[in-house]
Amino acid sequence: MNEGEAPGVVIQFNGIYTGTVTYSWTDLSGLSYTGTVQVAGTTAAIPLPTDDNTDVGQLRSLLLQLQ
Repeated sequence: MNEGEAPGVVIQFNGIYTGTVTYSWTDLSGLSYTGTVQVAGTTAAIPLPTDDNTDVGQLRSLLLQLQ
């Protein structure tokens, strides 16, 4: 991600993909996040929530379920 852009996870495809990617994950407090991103190319960015990140440290790992 570039400076000034919202934080997110970048997905790299090994070829051109056009369509929708649905993602979901659950954080340590049990909150679930689900969304979709449109893809037209070889990369997509899944946004991370930034509503209240005062208690969030550096992200060490993230397991996403992609559909």
